[in-house]
Amino acid sequence: MISTFSTRVTAAILVALIVTGGFVGFLLFRNMTANQTTLPNADVIFVPTKTFSNYVNYEKNYTINALQYSPEMNLTNVVNLDEFLSLGLTDDAIHYLQEHYFFADSNSMYDQFYKVYEENYYSEIPSFVSVDSVLHAYHTIYDIAMRIIEEQRFLHMINMISQHMVEVSLNQYHQLTNEPWKTAALKNAALFSAAARIANSTWQIPDEVSDWVETLLSLITSANGPSRNWFMGQNLDFSQFKPRGHYTRSETLKRYFKVMMLFGQVSFRLHPSSYKAILEKNNNLGRNETAQAILLTLALSAQSSVFPVRNGANRTWSQVYDTTSFFVGRSDDLSPYEYHWLIDTLYHGEIHDALDAQNKISLDVFISNAEICRDPRILGSMYTAQANSSFGNATKGMRFMGQRFVPDSYIMSELVFDRISNKTLPRVFPKGLDVMAALGSECAWNLLENETIYENYESRMMGLKEEFSNLSTDTWTQNLYWLWLYSLKPLLDTVPAGCPSFMQDPGWQYKQLVTSLGSWTELRHDSILYAKQSHSSGFTSMPHPPPGYVEPIPATYARLASLCAMMIGGLQSRGLLYPELNLTLSTLHNLLLDLRDISIKELQNDPYDEYDLNILRNIGLVLSSIEELNGTGSDATLVVDVHTDPNTERVLEEATGHPMVLYVIVPTHDGQLFLARGAMYSYYEFTMPLSERLTDEEWREMINSEDRPQMPAWTSSFVAAFIGTGSSLVSVFETSIYNLNMSVTQSYSPVTIVQSPLGRK
Repeated sequence: MISTFSTRVTAAILVALIVTGGFVGFLLFRNMTANQTTLPNADVIFVPTKTFSNYVNYEKNYTINALQYSPEMNLTNVVNLDEFLSLGLTDDAIHYLQEHYFFADSNSMYDQFYKVYEENYYSEIPSFVSVDSVLHAYHTIYDIAMRIIEEQRFLHMINMISQHMVEVSLNQYHQLTNEPWKTAALKNAALFSAAARIANSTWQIPDEVSDWVETLLSLITSANGPSRNWFMGQNLDFSQFKPRGHYTRSETLKRYFKVMMLFGQVSFRLHPSSYKAILEKNNNLGRNETAQAILLTLALSAQSSVFPVRNGANRTWSQVYDTTSFFVGRSDDLSPYEYHWLIDTLYHGEIHDALDAQNKISLDVFISNAEICRDPRILGSMYTAQANSSFGNATKGMRFMGQRFVPDSYIMSELVFDRISNKTLPRVFPKGLDVMAALGSECAWNLLENETIYENYESRMMGLKEEFSNLSTDTWTQNLYWLWLYSLKPLLDTVPAGCPSFMQDPGWQYKQLVTSLGSWTELRHDSILYAKQSHSSGFTSMPHPPPGYVEPIPATYARLASLCAMMIGGLQSRGLLYPELNLTLSTLHNLLLDLRDISIKELQNDPYDEYDLNILRNIGLVLSSIEELNGTGSDATLVVDVHTDPNTERVLEEATGHPMVLYVIVPTHDGQLFLARGAMYSYYEFTMPLSERLTDEEWREMINSEDRPQMPAWTSSFVAAFIGTGSSLVSVFETSIYNLNMSVTQSYSPVTIVQSPLGRK
């Protein structure tokens, strides 16, 4: 379990300075601790760290007093039933709606969420504005923001850093005279030569390391699976180097993916542990890798022809690391930040270059002090469980641009072997339901009843549930990744008394579980390069209904609006808020605040005003402007591998398929019922061979084939094929209507740093 927050003031100050001040923070902290020779325990992975932007709380208080209602036999009191009968609504569907108020159509073949709403608009069918639709809209923006930054800024910066590191490492190699320092410098030169060659295919590999580099590049290109046959001898899973997620969209992104995966996978360990090696061999390997870590830390501060000014590479590295930390979080492993601090603190600022390190640093002393720093919380690499050892000890060390601690990977890593220690029946794969249960879903926990056959599973889950229920708002809002998960939590809560009748049907909890799992899958997909992957050791007098209804989850809309505001402020603070991105984020931000207010009206049984009706009427046009941002809206289906099991050599895949169409009987404030139609996630979970990790393109072929997997069995509680595949709505609009009518969003103007609702006049 995660330990409680450190009570040592020095540790808290260290973390704050590292996050907010970069290497300036290190220097300040060094002055504060000039006489300190023992290092603080920085085991504070859950401490909130704000680097770019503050959290703006948009949640409101309200009283739940929604209208309660019941459909009559054959839905005779649903005013627009005839419109849906003409679409192919079957008798089975009518009977199901009469009893359960809603269902999701599994025959849907829409490739994007907004297309359901646009067809509603042009066919004058009321829209059910689902939480799913705006969660997906946020995913679109988050994904494109990362993609723009990576393509236009980060690959160039990483390329410059890599070339700088090669030059400085080779200089170190030629200056140094003693082992293991000399070989360590040469291995660093080889590692960064591989990175530079991936980033720029025309870059010339230095002769000194050409054989090493060609071998490594061959393994990266083949992406077949685990291998030790390269110059550092680490057992790397090279299947991780297969570009996935949005990184298949261009050659630039593919190169960036491979370089950053290299920086995130290679670890400079303090105490490597191999059950085949004797203790002294492991100790020597730890000294060698630690020497590499020290030298590359010093190299970041050095001058070169690429960065003529001292600390130029340092600052560029920090820009990449800090920006990606704002999106996903800080490294689960130790970083150059911490090693720089260790070097300065232990040696009182006397280590300036590689010769100083060779002559003054005792590797054993350095290692013994570094051991006090925080342990990794997620097993993110190949590791064989051993007696009297833990993966935290055996994998602890520095990574140049380590993959990040994310709470869902932590949950999954805690619920598989060897954390779940039944060796006769090891649990080698987690489930997406594990994450939702730990975050508070009783529905998910009930579906995991059979998992209690695994020893320790129930006790560990109870510990995780308690741990996450006690986290502060500051912790949940420390970066975009955490806040995204925080936005899902209201969906996982038990439906309060007084909510609309359709939400009180037991099946609605399963619908919300599918929504949460679908959005979580998109989060993992967008963050696949950075998130550290875990490993094993759901007829009246009114002739015309209103244009729609909003799924009433005000807290989720408020938190998503806060997420947009934080993203706007954070990107703007670093000059990364491009105009089109600002416009789209502002549009979604203000739409979410409107949906928050409309859903509160529904829960309080207050009538809509004309502004609300306009929002509901035009929801499809607004969503299309977001989902089609820069060509991202071609297909909503995606896949991401989230866990690797070396025992079976398989990976756990989480995927979303074609958006399903959701049919819900909803009320007006005066008690008349109508049927509304919206879009929601479909969700899949399955395993694949380790060497066949799926890309989005491969998944889209699979989902459209006869070999596609089935959705989880528990989704059958609300998913059915009640609408015939041949009776879907016929579009009455041409491609030109995909261009947003800007009059719809005139009130959604770009914002600089959002502090208050801006949409409603």
